[in-house]
Amino acid sequence: MAWVLLLVLVATATTTAAQEWRAGTAAVSFSPRPQDLEDGIYLGGYGAYQERGKAVGTYAPIYVRSLALTDGKERLLLLTLDAVGIDNQLLARIRDGASKATGWPEDRIWVAATHTHSAPDLQGLWGGTAPAYRAYVVLRTTQAARQAVDALEPVELAATSLRASGLGLNRRSWAFTDETLSLLVARRPSGDTVAMVVNVGMHPTLLGAGNLLISPDWVGPMLSALEEWYGGTVLFVNGAEGDVVPADTLPGLTGATEYGLRVALQADQALRRLPSPAGASRAAATRAAGAPGPAPSAPGGTVSPAARWVTLEPELAVSVGEVSLPVQNQAFIQAIQRGILQYDVQQTEGGLSITTRVGHAVLGRAPQQAEMLTVPGEAVTRLGIQLRGLMQSPTSFLLGLTQDTLGYFIPWDEWMTGRNGNYEESVSLGVTPAVLLHQALSGLP
Repeated sequence: MAWVLLLVLVATATTTAAQEWRAGTAAVSFSPRPQDLEDGIYLGGYGAYQERGKAVGTYAPIYVRSLALTDGKERLLLLTLDAVGIDNQLLARIRDGASKATGWPEDRIWVAATHTHSAPDLQGLWGGTAPAYRAYVVLRTTQAARQAVDALEPVELAATSLRASGLGLNRRSWAFTDETLSLLVARRPSGDTVAMVVNVGMHPTLLGAGNLLISPDWVGPMLSALEEWYGGTVLFVNGAEGDVVPADTLPGLTGATEYGLRVALQADQALRRLPSPAGASRAAATRAAGAPGPAPSAPGGTVSPAARWVTLEPELAVSVGEVSLPVQNQAFIQAIQRGILQYDVQQTEGGLSITTRVGHAVLGRAPQQAEMLTVPGEAVTRLGIQLRGLMQSPTSFLLGLTQDTLGYFIPWDEWMTGRNGNYEESVSLGVTPAVLLHQALSGLP
C-alpha cells in the first residue's frame, strides 16, 4: 500500500509540474561595433542599392529580445530583432545557433524583424553589411536565446486583443487599417512582470530616409516606456503593417519618441484593466497599475472598452509547415542571381521559388485561448484581416515579418490597381504568393 501511495504522489507531482507555464526572457544588444561601422553598414528600407549611404553612428541601441515559453511539454522561443528584415540564409544560421545553444528544435524557434528602417540591412537589398557583422548578429541572437531558456521560471499568462484606433493611416488609400493591438503578459505569482509581447501593425519609418544613425525608430521609446512602467522585458512583433504608416505624427527623432509613447499609452490603458494574480502582493499590484497617477490619455487614439483579458491555462500547441512561393518579380530574380539578395532559392520548372515556414500557436484551453499566426513578410491590410480571420479566438496575434522577410503580400484583387503607385507590388515576390500563403496558413491545425 505504501508503494502504491508513493507512486500516486509521484505521478501527481509530475502532472502538476507539467501543468504550469514557465517563461524566460533576455535583451541583448547587437548594435554595430566601431569596426563594423568601419567595414560599412548600410541601413535598410529606402532607395536603390547603396543609394542611401552607410550608417555614420548609433543614436539608440538595437536589440534582439527573446521570450522562451513552455507548458512543460511543448516549447516556443520567440526572437525579435530591430531590423527591417532578415534574409533566409541568416535566419537559418540564427535558428541553428539558437537550437544548438538551447536544445530546442529549430521549428519551435520563431525569428521576427521589427521592421525599423534605421537598422543594418540584413537582407542585402540596400547594400548589406560585412560578413563579420552578420556573424556578430548570429552570436548575439544565440546568446539571447540561451539566456531566455536559462531564465525559465513559473509564470501566469494573460492576453487581450483590442481595437486601438487612430494610430495609423493606410497609404494605399483604403479608409481602414487592421487596428488590432494584442498583448501577452507573463507574470510571476507575486504579480511582477517577467515578459510582455506587443503586437500591432505599423511601419517604424519616422526617422526617414535622410537618417544615417542606427535606431529602433519609435519602437524603442515604446518598449522603454512599458519596461519602465511595468518591469520585465517587452518584445514587439509587427502586424499587418504592409500599407500602414503612423498617423498625426511629426517626422524625426521628436516624432519617433512621441509616437512610441502614444503606442505605449494605448497599451497602458488596457494593461491597467489586467487583473492582478491571486497571489500578488499589494506592492506588486500597485506596480501593475503602470505609470504613477491617473492613467494618461493616448492622444490621437482610443482603446475599445470591449477589450477583455483572458487568463491562459498552461497548455501550448504549436504547428508548423512549409510553403513554396514562386519568385515572379524580375528585379528580385536579377538581384538573387547577382548575389545582392542573400536568399536560398530553388529552381523549378516554372522558375525560381523560395521555400518558407509558417506557424500557428494556441495558448490556453478553450474557451480561454490566444492564437498566434506567422506571416513571412509584410501583409497589407486587407490580406492581414483575412489571415486574422483564420484564427478562431478573439484574442489573436498576427506575427508579421516572422520566420522570413519576403516583401509585401497583396491580395490578387488588389494587385496592380494603382494604389500607392503600385509601390508595394514592386517589392513583392508577385501576385501568386499571397494566395499560396493564405492556403498554407489555413491548412495548419
